[in-house]
Amino acid sequence: MDAWLLEHVDSMADLLAQGLRERVVFYRDVSDEALRVATRTFIEIVVAALRTGDLDALLDAGHKNLERRFGQGLSVEEGMQFTEPLRGAFFAVMRSAFEGRIEGLYDVILAANRIGYGSFPRPKSSGNLAKLATRRTLKEDTPWLVRG
Repeated sequence: MDAWLLEHVDSMADLLAQGLRERVVFYRDVSDEALRVATRTFIEIVVAALRTGDLDALLDAGHKNLERRFGQGLSVEEGMQFTEPLRGAFFAVMRSAFEGRIEGLYDVILAANRIGYGSFPRPKSSGNLAKLATRRTLKEDTPWLVRG
């Protein structure tokens, strides 16, 4: 699943950029190139957090981005809209993983859910998302979703 995620960074970044432009007025005036670079960088950080369980870089990037954007005139209401485009891009890309029966998908979805709710456990070894899976019945019913 790690390799699959890395292969889909660009498509997730493109979807994130599209979602930000649709949902957050502030991003409609950002150049295509600047938004492409920013969303790709952020998605790379998200994917690293999903792969390693280390949230420090993700939290730091999110905090710095919000602080910078608020300083550039982003309203609080627009700031509250940041998470929806990321969630939409993530699940749109994960849908293709589901349709492709990519092993480890369930672990990645669980990890993303924990990131979203701020309760992401840090696995002892990086990239071992299988330890995060907790629903045994889904593992038994769809073993291709879960690594190992």
